[in-house]
Amino acid sequence: MTVLEGRDLVVRAGGRAVLDGVSVAAASGRLLAVVGPSGSGKTTLLSALAGMLVPDAGAVLLDGAPLTGSDEERRRCGFVLQGHALLPVLDAGENVEVALRGRGVPAERARELAAAALDRVGLGGREGRLVERLSGGQQQRVALARALAPSPDLLLLDEPTSELDAATRDHVVGVLLEEAARGALVVVATHDEEVARHCDDRVDVRDGRLRAAA
Repeated sequence: MTVLEGRDLVVRAGGRAVLDGVSVAAASGRLLAVVGPSGSGKTTLLSALAGMLVPDAGAVLLDGAPLTGSDEERRRCGFVLQGHALLPVLDAGENVEVALRGRGVPAERARELAAAALDRVGLGGREGRLVERLSGGQQQRVALARALAPSPDLLLLDEPTSELDAATRDHVVGVLLEEAARGALVVVATHDEEVARHCDDRVDVRDGRLRAAA
């Protein structure tokens, strides 16, 4: 079982605590929703849990050991940023393939995995579309496909459905449920109660602190 923990996390920026003593734990086979409005600290919490940001105090543990940000840890994780971080001059398939090639996946296998991942998120047949010509919601799904393609142990997703209509959002939530069912640890930062409703666990973040769920 994979377990990811944040213990008493403090992150300061601009003279204030963006996170102020936040503790959270997630386990494989379950979906954890991190719920809260914009500016509440959700993105900062996910960045710390992914090892992309070093907290000013507290610790992040992966399977009981301190997170180090090593290449091995990064290979275990799929991360989706709010800004998507796609390469606009590449097409949808190439954006997914590049990430796989960076993990050492051979070119032909990378193409196969990219096509399968894009199909899972409802973008089958659009592998050859330039990212800059895709809608915001389609770009969001390309970023999700890129995270899904290597079948990582951990999926950390920052507002993965914010630009999607209700039907597409529900389809994506179904994919995340499939990921948990195969044994992945899935953490979703969201302001959408419909997404949170399908998750196994939730934590509510307000002004950098955990609050009791409504």
